[in-house]
Amino acid sequence: MRRFILLALAFTEGLLLLMSGCQRDVSYQRAEDLRSIPYRPLAGLIPECDRWEVPLGTDISPLDAQIQAEQESQENALQRFWGNMVHRVQSGDTLYRLAIDYYGDAQHWRLIYHHNREQLIQSQDLTPGQLIYLPLEPLKQADQTTRSPLQRPDFYTIAPGDTLYKIAQLFLNDGKKWKQLLDANRHIITDENKLSPGIMITIPRD
Repeated sequence: MRRFILLALAFTEGLLLLMSGCQRDVSYQRAEDLRSIPYRPLAGLIPECDRWEVPLGTDISPLDAQIQAEQESQENALQRFWGNMVHRVQSGDTLYRLAIDYYGDAQHWRLIYHHNREQLIQSQDLTPGQLIYLPLEPLKQADQTTRSPLQRPDFYTIAPGDTLYKIAQLFLNDGKKWKQLLDANRHIITDENKLSPGIMITIPRD
């Protein structure tokens, strides 16, 4: 009877190890009676391997692939606004007026609308306090005479390769005024020589 119990215990542990897929050295000493069998807590029967570790080469599930694709899509959507002027909507603002104030040409209201189409249901739906992103391309194409009287944006989102000197030259009409940008954004700029793409800085007023 005792020998039968010992064989049953050994068989049970061997079966557990076989089902888990982990190899483990199992050895038993012969015992004359049940009292001589060493105590083994239940945790000792659990194979010493990480069952939750995903082996290399394991295919990603469709759900994981969908989550990864959504994350990449969100990142790409955010990068679309890098290097943009940002306007905080005031009461009475319209896309037509913003196009004149920032580009000097009312026809660019459609560009502003399409660039912000996710948050604009209709072209008239501007809410005070709302942030509207304005592409730089029309402003870069304008000459200095046209650019000088244009409205400065409230904010600007950093793009790769930007420097405070270049930003000051574009919005303050003088690259040497870059320290004004630094002073207005010391809470977010830790190193003026390394601007992180995507951060939004304040453009100071005169």
